[in-house]
Amino acid sequence: MTRIWAYVALFFGVFLLVLAVLVKFVVAPAAVKAPLTIPAKYSLVLASGHNFNYFDALAGKNVLINVWITRNIQGDIASGNSSVAVYNESLCLTRDTDNTHPGCVSKADPQHRLITNSTDRVAFDRKTGLAVDDAKYHSNVDGNQNIRHVGLGYKFPIDTEKKTYPFFDTVVGKAFPMKYAGEASIDGLTVYKFVQTIVNQPVYTNNTFPSTYTNTRTVWIEPTTGVIVKGQEQIKQSLTGRANLDPNSKVTEPKLAGIVALQGTLQFTPNTVQLQAQLAKDNLPKIHLVRLWIPLISLIVGLLAIGVAVLLFRRGKGGGAGGDGSDERADTSPPVAGSPPDLRPTYDEERVESSQT
Repeated sequence: MTRIWAYVALFFGVFLLVLAVLVKFVVAPAAVKAPLTIPAKYSLVLASGHNFNYFDALAGKNVLINVWITRNIQGDIASGNSSVAVYNESLCLTRDTDNTHPGCVSKADPQHRLITNSTDRVAFDRKTGLAVDDAKYHSNVDGNQNIRHVGLGYKFPIDTEKKTYPFFDTVVGKAFPMKYAGEASIDGLTVYKFVQTIVNQPVYTNNTFPSTYTNTRTVWIEPTTGVIVKGQEQIKQSLTGRANLDPNSKVTEPKLAGIVALQGTLQFTPNTVQLQAQLAKDNLPKIHLVRLWIPLISLIVGLLAIGVAVLLFRRGKGGGAGGDGSDERADTSPPVAGSPPDLRPTYDEERVESSQT
């Protein structure tokens, strides 16, 4: 029976050791990746800015306003797969007229609060976060499928490194380098800071007026999950008065040349920062479970089981030929009083009898 339990313990121990290796080097790399969609409570990302310099076309002059950015990000689960996720984003920039967040409003809003709105659809690798350029995903910016996504967008890679990444800008429709700029702490998380600088890129304001666009974009990333915990943009968009986006084209509207269309700093709201930090915190234990705890516990218990098996095998071996711990050696203890005499002949008696014969 001892040997049976020894084999059971040995099998269990070896199974756990193999499980530890498989989970660590096969299951974890395959399982740790971006989700196909974002939980509803984290899908709305808000940013705000105060004292923006804004050209009010109706008033014909620049005014100071407070603004809101509302971004709604939804995953297209049906279009995604085990390696690629597809996200749809709708964004609107609105002016604050009564110290409240209006959300996204239509172009027909009687208070003229809508400054601009846009849409974006991107497919990206669920581990690296890099855009996947494949026509079957129908990626586009404002419906324009000729704009090709390149680089990162809505999240950073799993296990973000301290290096430069290409980051896509939907206003320009191109990716620009985003450089690592140090570590920080936000809401109890260690985050990596990255900064991207875009200078005087030709764009259209309100899809109509040729302009130049400058933006210093800063993001703070929880590196294990790749979640963007905090974001900030220092924007300046100026009208050129030219005929088109070519910087050498003719100035057709000299009165517009040099007018600041929009300038100011946008930041994630404190509530959004808290929610984004919580999104990272929600996913960190899951990653640690599959990467660390399951392999570690399996390894420790597996080694203990093998150790028990070795002890049981030794005990069984020390128990004699029967393997059950019984001692089959001759009984050399003196006879108990009252027991019948041992009538078996001794060796000498057998020899004598044999000689007499």
